[in-house]
Amino acid sequence: QCIKVTKATVLDISNNRLSDEAILMVAKAMASSPIESLDISNNKFTDQCAEPLMQILKVNRTLKTLSI
Repeated sequence: QCIKVTKATVLDISNNRLSDEAILMVAKAMASSPIESLDISNNKFTDQCAEPLMQILKVNRTLKTLSI
């Protein structure tokens, strides 16, 4: 599966019961997207995805707000 974000600047996927795997897929898509605000709060991801999420988001140059 592939998630491609092209023109949106706000992505709110809160309250969707997303797992670690789903959150990491979103984070990978974020590496080269124009998203400025990302809300992944109230999902089912665990601490295990925190480090990979941080590493992937480090390369994103547009993200200004992250809600977890």
